[in-house]
Amino acid sequence: MDKLKLYFEKNSWIYLAITGIFYLIIISYFVTNIDIGIDECWTLNTITGDFNFTVNQALNGEGQLPLYFIVAKFFSFFSHSLYTIRILSILFTLISVYLIYRISLFYFDKTNSILISFYFLSIPYMVYLS
Repeated sequence: MDKLKLYFEKNSWIYLAITGIFYLIIISYFVTNIDIGIDECWTLNTITGDFNFTVNQALNGEGQLPLYFIVAKFFSFFSHSLYTIRILSILFTLISVYLIYRISLFYFDKTNSILISFYFLSIPYMVYLS
């Protein structure tokens, strides 16, 4: 059992990469086949104006911190497509998984940290949100 745990800990980046690839395959299906949702409509509406409108709408209209909307505004310079917003959500989710993995390393070993990160990605609501 110790050899298996040692092997798992030495090659943890492989398991993180496999998890990320598996996640991207599942999400790519949803990105292309799901209709636009009300949250995406609000996001597209929030980023249509200038920078001040985006920050004001995020704080007052959405009632959220404006970081996501500011980044979405910069992404909208490349494309005003719905897929651009969806790709941004996927990117933020993958960053969150990495941060969860790194934070959980303070409290758990690598094996448990990978399992916690995988659990975060496998929650159906998280798949839906991203």
